[in-house]
Amino acid sequence: MVRRLEIAVNVAILIACVATVGVLAVHAFAPSTGRARASQEGPEVGHEFPPIKGIDVARSELTLAMMLSAECRYCEASLPFYKRLSRELRDHRASAVRTVLITRDSASVSRDYVQQNGLLFDAIANVSDSEWKTLHVRGTPTLVLVNQSGRITRTWLGRLGPADERDVESAVGVVIN
Repeated sequence: MVRRLEIAVNVAILIACVATVGVLAVHAFAPSTGRARASQEGPEVGHEFPPIKGIDVARSELTLAMMLSAECRYCEASLPFYKRLSRELRDHRASAVRTVLITRDSASVSRDYVQQNGLLFDAIANVSDSEWKTLHVRGTPTLVLVNQSGRITRTWLGRLGPADERDVESAVGVVIN
């Protein structure tokens, strides 16, 4: 009787362990749904954008801060959109939107990343881990739209789907074909 109880408990523990590993594996390796996550997971709309050396949000009506990483698979998957967006904003200098890259990558890594991927930014800030924490960024990619007075007006976190890309375009006043 005791032996059967031991076997039953061991089987139950084994099943629980397999289920836990399965759930973790699904979350770790599942492809993105293509939807940006809610802004409560990152910088909050209405809050003040923290001061970052080399980034002056008062220089334009809007600043689109793009928090990216050369090692981020979602950043890589989103590169075609970021390239089109940065070029469109640069081509329309009458646009009152500056684009800035904020990254924890080293200056040389971020410079290579920008050049190799054909991205255009008005400024690049390579920040320390402590500066990164002030941004309340939970992951990359994160896009934050900041008004001239330094208030966060919109945020997007994660890989953007087509509807989210159109939302970013609308927020910065461009249409990308």
